[in-house]
Amino acid sequence: MTSFLILLFGTLINLTSCGIIYPVDTTPPTVISVFPANGSTDAWIDTNISFTFSEAIDPSTITASGSFSLVSSEGPITGSITYDAISKTATFTPNHLGFWTTYTATISADVKDIAGNAMANKFTWSFSTSGPPLSPHPL
Repeated sequence: MTSFLILLFGTLINLTSCGIIYPVDTTPPTVISVFPANGSTDAWIDTNISFTFSEAIDPSTITASGSFSLVSSEGPITGSITYDAISKTATFTPNHLGFWTTYTATISADVKDIAGNAMANKFTWSFSTSGPPLSPHPL
């Protein structure tokens, strides 16, 4: 007899022993949207970077020090990541972005869905920040 196992909230369950058989998820997750958009040139310096996945992700595989990076010509940008399971969206809050700067965001193939499937390929996009707001001229 074939056993079907599922990892549910950190607990491995043998569905065959429960008399229930479900198909096994073998589809790797993909990134379906990002913010700021790829190629955008008007992001504010206080912008958070977000990316939405095609399916639920194991939040322990999304880290600001490993599976996600944001870099500029000045080097890597530090920050923190949160993950919202309902919207399947991760948000990176950078410690600092500069004016008139191009950033490249990369999500590595180390990110996994809740079934343990890793992304098939890394995902990369770029965006630029705008300049400082214009000061009003005195009358």
